[in-house]
Amino acid sequence: MQYKPFSRPLGYQEALFTELTRWSCGGVQLLSFVRICESLKVEVLQRAFALLHGMHPMLQARVVRGDSLFWRFDVDFASVPFEIQVLKKPFNFGKEYSLLGNKKIQVDKYSYRVRLFSNSDGLVEWAAVLTNHAAIDGRSIMIMFCYLDFFIQDGFKTKLNPLPMYSGVTDHLKAAGQIGREVLLYHKQGLTLWPVESPAPASKRRSQATYRERSPALLQSLSLYGKAHEINLSALLCAVAVKASRVLPVYHPWVEVVFPVDARKLCQPKVGLDTVGCFSAVMTLELAPEILQVDLIVLAKWIQQQLNKRVMERESHAFDLKIDYKLQTITDMAKEYAKKKAYFPSGICVSNVGSMRTLASDLKYFEIEAGMLIQNHGTHPIMVITYSTTRRSVFVFGYCEPLMSKKSALLYVERYMDLLKSLLGDVS
Repeated sequence: MQYKPFSRPLGYQEALFTELTRWSCGGVQLLSFVRICESLKVEVLQRAFALLHGMHPMLQARVVRGDSLFWRFDVDFASVPFEIQVLKKPFNFGKEYSLLGNKKIQVDKYSYRVRLFSNSDGLVEWAAVLTNHAAIDGRSIMIMFCYLDFFIQDGFKTKLNPLPMYSGVTDHLKAAGQIGREVLLYHKQGLTLWPVESPAPASKRRSQATYRERSPALLQSLSLYGKAHEINLSALLCAVAVKASRVLPVYHPWVEVVFPVDARKLCQPKVGLDTVGCFSAVMTLELAPEILQVDLIVLAKWIQQQLNKRVMERESHAFDLKIDYKLQTITDMAKEYAKKKAYFPSGICVSNVGSMRTLASDLKYFEIEAGMLIQNHGTHPIMVITYSTTRRSVFVFGYCEPLMSKKSALLYVERYMDLLKSLLGDVS
């Protein structure tokens, strides 16, 4: 770790996300919606964002392109798009996700943009943050709102110093003995390719998302259920996601699961939970037809065994990360993904963010409502993100039209929720 440099090169994952976003019309951007729980004026929230911007280097980052890609940490807050929209109708997550998700971040100018939704009295009811996922991951958005909440509750009295700059997750995992797999994540061929419903180039794709909200007791009950069967929650949710896929018209007997994990604790040195950046890493599991025939609990145990083998035993090729890369190789790959194709290059993406209560138990003004990757890259037939807050359990489902229809996606969502209900009965 070193204090904020003027610039540094992008790591492999950062470059991959940037190029996919560039060539897939904003694919791999992250869009999160936050509900405002107490009365807040636009001016107060804007002041809090400006203070936050000065603390975290990655909020000040832009991409400089040459023979390679570099981060430059010199973006003023005034250069960040900060929009105000007055609500004339009740807030509609699906509609706003579709509209804002198709706004492409200019990564050479800034790494995030903000839209506040206010009522006619000038009070903010919702906030939306759209980020370059190469710079700011989903957990970082939660960290941002923890800081914003502190600033406002504190009355802007406490002066906090700018935080240091970390290098990319690739470097930290390498230092911890993780060298990455030889096969690039987005360059696979073979049995796990799923057919799309309607092929379309990136310019004709539209990312879509929907979510289901339940009481916090649901994930707590699932966790207790898993412990009783010696299964962790992530493996259980992954098994549910795989089982639910059988209702899809594009269902394929070989299922690949793309499994993002928070790598902060696995890094060397460990990355602090107050850091804004992109410190998620990805593992993949390939499930043959025979393993998919077992019941849900047996499947969950098998998934857990495979994940434990890679992470807990510190297998050096656990993650799909390359240490050395050529930018042209990644650019060519991103261009290929933007083309019209008859298949999804990868499988179901399942991300269990976990409980936000540890970090955000004292939030007064904000509730993290729903966040989803922009799916214009067309990589996965469907993506599931799960997390819990002090008020609710949230299940967010992302897909991309016309590669998958809304009808098919909703079939999947209802099957997923039915499977959870079958495990727990009446817990909602």
